[in-house]
Amino acid sequence: MAAMKKSATYFDLFRNRNYVLLFVGQLISYGGDALSRVALPIYVYQTTESLSLLGSAFALQYAPWILFGPIAGVISDRKNRRALLIGAVWIEALGLMGVLYSHAAWQMLSWILVSAMAQPLKIYVRQAFMPDLVGEELYSRAVSLNIIVVQTTDVLGIALAGGIVAMIGPRRAIMLDVLTFALNSVFIVLAHIPQPHLQRSFAGRIGNEIAEGLTFILQNTGLRFILAVLTLRGLTMIGVFPLFVDFIESVLEKGPWEFGLFTAAASAGYVLSSIFAVRLEKKFSPWAMLLGSTAASGLFLLPFFSVRTFWLLLGVRFLSALFYGAGNLVGNVQIAQLTPSELRGRTTSVAWALIKLSQAISSSGLGLLASFLGSPSVIGLAGVILCLGSCGLGWMARPLTHDPAIMRTND
Repeated sequence: MAAMKKSATYFDLFRNRNYVLLFVGQLISYGGDALSRVALPIYVYQTTESLSLLGSAFALQYAPWILFGPIAGVISDRKNRRALLIGAVWIEALGLMGVLYSHAAWQMLSWILVSAMAQPLKIYVRQAFMPDLVGEELYSRAVSLNIIVVQTTDVLGIALAGGIVAMIGPRRAIMLDVLTFALNSVFIVLAHIPQPHLQRSFAGRIGNEIAEGLTFILQNTGLRFILAVLTLRGLTMIGVFPLFVDFIESVLEKGPWEFGLFTAAASAGYVLSSIFAVRLEKKFSPWAMLLGSTAASGLFLLPFFSVRTFWLLLGVRFLSALFYGAGNLVGNVQIAQLTPSELRGRTTSVAWALIKLSQAISSSGLGLLASFLGSPSVIGLAGVILCLGSCGLGWMARPLTHDPAIMRTND
């Protein structure tokens, strides 16, 4: 009798030298990212003392996803991936160093934009070569392990980052992040990265592929609905995050340690949201979960109008992130299920470019509004808009409730 084929495990990934090198380098970089997620907004706010500039700084981080994201995947399929990945790592590090040595607000914002330019390219390049690096059988394990590492770093790393920033200051914390980029690039150089068939000219093809993705979205009722809900979320929830810096420092009169805990609570909510969504997917339809989670995430922003107890607000922030993350998961799954495989890459990149545009508008617009109304009022107002907007979209989406051709059900 033939021996049964042994199923792939996580340990099999670590028999691949190239995967181990890239994994260790990325793990180091994730630790540095946790530092900057806490240190950068604090540094910008302390340096400029402006909520509107802080909001603009966050908005600029979305610009590359809007302008460059739709073509980054195409580039990663046609150019040297090792060179692209190393270049992306150093561009991100260069941008952070530029922020530290800026003498004017416009210089700081320019360097933040430079650093953010690397994000979409770095992610799409890794997605392009990873199946060839580990093989189809282990690819799902590699993706799963990456999610586990990212989520764990978000919860533990950011909580620790608050204490580190409090001890050494935001400037030195950002410099430590730059050092992790340098270490990551060394591991990338040592690893063998599968390369595509290089093509010299593809500018005309990029425009055609982007147009195909946009056309498919506009012609698909379910995708238009999902995009409307995710845009509503982007216009409100994302712009709230930088306002928590002012809320914690000025309203609650707390420091970097508490801001780190606040960010970690949100990350913990995002981690558990996947489990939360899986438990409910058999009981509720996707459209109900998407709208319900959006309304719930807004509902848990309302206490920021008047509550001033830090630990109570910490729990509220966790619950808001829990429901927000569950909605993100449902939206991503539905976009993938409603899109044919041959159109999935370009459709997804175009959809997320539009969503990132709404997030950029939110980050800059809510920051400017908070400079007049104050961060507590704007955070609470975002919750009101999420609740009312979800109800309005739910009424408009009644034809979607029982039509599996428009939105896939979980049956």
